[in-house]
Amino acid sequence: FYFVLRPDDKKLAEKLDREYGLNQKIQTMVEYSGKSGALVALQREQADCSLASAAKALPDFKGVLKFLFIPVLAIGIAFAGIFVPANKGSEPQPSFHLTQTQRTAVTTLINDVNSSNLSEGLKVASTSALSSMLTKLEDVSLLSQMKREVISTVRGVDELFASANSYYSVYTALKDETLTQPLGYAMAYGVVYYKDAAVTLIKSLTAVESQAELSNQVITNTLASWCNGVKLSFSVENSLMTVPQMVERVQAYSTAIKSGMEKCTCDTQTDGLCLAISAFADDFISISSDWGAETYLNEIVSKCEKFITPKVEDELFKQTYNCLMDEFIRNRTAEIFGISISELGENTQVVPDIFEGGKDDGDDDAQGGGYGNGDINYASDDMVLDPDSGELVPYGELLARYRAKIKERIAEYEELYNNPETTAEQLADAKYVLGELSTYITQYLDKLNVSSEKN
Repeated sequence: FYFVLRPDDKKLAEKLDREYGLNQKIQTMVEYSGKSGALVALQREQADCSLASAAKALPDFKGVLKFLFIPVLAIGIAFAGIFVPANKGSEPQPSFHLTQTQRTAVTTLINDVNSSNLSEGLKVASTSALSSMLTKLEDVSLLSQMKREVISTVRGVDELFASANSYYSVYTALKDETLTQPLGYAMAYGVVYYKDAAVTLIKSLTAVESQAELSNQVITNTLASWCNGVKLSFSVENSLMTVPQMVERVQAYSTAIKSGMEKCTCDTQTDGLCLAISAFADDFISISSDWGAETYLNEIVSKCEKFITPKVEDELFKQTYNCLMDEFIRNRTAEIFGISISELGENTQVVPDIFEGGKDDGDDDAQGGGYGNGDINYASDDMVLDPDSGELVPYGELLARYRAKIKERIAEYEELYNNPETTAEQLADAKYVLGELSTYITQYLDKLNVSSEKN
């Protein structure tokens, strides 16, 4: 009040006289404050006594508030404009301090990567990235800084694994040509198939190895189906083509493969998968045309089988493992630092959504395989190549045998789980297989049953 209105003695005296009904005694005292004499002294004494004996009622400030409103409002606005933003900006951000538990967990992750079946180059590159992240986090004090560092490291690891794989480049190079499209899908489907599973469960080397085993079986079956599709493509209305027709188709097939591989973005001169495909294209057209139709067809199948095993299978097994290890590093890192997988972003550069939306419909026999939106559809009495015997067998028979083999493996783990002499590591494996993985395998086998019925 004082600093806003700056009241003087006269205003205060007037206010006191009015509020306490003193009949201008205080104003008179103030007016003669500079004078002396008996009358002045008497007046001051009366004024002092009147003020002392006045009622102790609070003054009415309503009138004063009317004058105070505007300056107080102005001061309030100025205060809000100056001080409030400063206070908001100075609010402390969530802090971060690297704990010993996190140090130990990252060190364990690095050791797991070093003990995995990755190539030495990927081991060195990925563990170096993790070690560098750990060093930088020692000096980080804010949660936001920690997240930036961890997310940047994980995305860098994604790039490492993406650059080490060539399956997607091969798939892209071959998928647009009718003759080579089934081969392109065969190169990719087995690798990316695991994405249909609960990939967030891949948080240990045990999980990686178990899923890799299942994925490798899918790769083997997919390549066998492609080989069978190639064989079927040399038939017209259930009858074999003539040898000249076969020769023409083989040459067209080889040319289409070479043309597609010229569009491949990976290093075709050094990449194992690209070299195997190019060698297959050259080997395919070397078949002698002097044989009869059946012998010529058998030689075609032999060339396909030679191409598949072991070169292509080994390359795809390795690239599947790379993808699974990338998932493992992502999941464990997110778990260690309490970051959601969604914050890390999708690793589509490692595993693109190749089969999302399926593929154009067409003549399955003519394209050599019956590939749909990532599923291979056969009726139970369709003849497919048995990868174990090399013979054509009914698909239903092969599927039943495969189911029995999987159930047999699960039974082995059940026995291991119930054995009191089982080691801690074996027990962890058994728990994973019997818990998370067996549920998925069962769902997958059920899906195979549905897929085995043609619409």
